[in-house]
Amino acid sequence: MKWDRAFIILAVAGLCFNLALGVQNTMHMNFVTAELGLAPENIGALDGIREIPGLLTAVLALAALAFTNSLLASLCLVLVGVHDHLRSS
Repeated sequence: MKWDRAFIILAVAGLCFNLALGVQNTMHMNFVTAELGLAPENIGALDGIREIPGLLTAVLALAALAFTNSLLASLCLVLVGVHDHLRSS
């Protein structure tokens, strides 16, 4: 099997990406524990909070598949109205 140039560039890019991600994760853990003084269980809680927007996006995407466009538009308008009412009072 002959590897062409594009495949070699893709393989090198994947290797470099994983190497850089490993270095970043190590430096992040060292910085957070040494400089900020956070314990490992606190880091886990912080990472868990960071994942909430992604989980909400998945739930909203599933809801968008289940409902029709007009129903989604109606729900959005109701939510905007409730939000405006709560902010004005």
